[in-house]
Amino acid sequence: FDRETRTVTFNGVSTQYINNTADAQGSEFYNFTISNTSGISLNANVTVTNTFTFNANGLVTLNAYNFNLSSGASGSISGNNATRYFITNSTGALQRTVNATGTVYNFPVGDAANYTLATVNFDAGVTFAAASVAAVATPAITSGLPILLISSTKKSVIFSHSFG
Repeated sequence: FDRETRTVTFNGVSTQYINNTADAQGSEFYNFTISNTSGISLNANVTVTNTFTFNANGLVTLNAYNFNLSSGASGSISGNNATRYFITNSTGALQRTVNATGTVYNFPVGDAANYTLATVNFDAGVTFAAASVAAVATPAITSGLPILLISSTKKSVIFSHSFG
């Protein structure tokens, strides 16, 4: 198995867990597909270097871990909807590398009962070397509502968005 060029698919009807490994690269995948109706739950940080696909109703519960999609391609998350999204229930974040202006980047996030599709689009006039955008839960600010944290070499901005 070569994780640098292959797809890992999580199938099943019971929640599956991604745990930390002794591998130096940790929990890193090239293509990641979820086909588990009960979803998956993170017990380690995860990095996907190419594409993430929801093939079945199922949630990805982040807990206190980050899910990083590092390809920078705008369409690298697909299949998301109101029953297929990332639960930002703690300090864990859905992180995406942004490397193009004038491109919409989707963040399908929510809590256990509510879903919202947050989108980020940097105007073509914005210049930056690289940016990382993350959607995280904000229990200290307002219970269960995610915020988007945008950081680059030029500035950091926090956006808040409520479900509705």
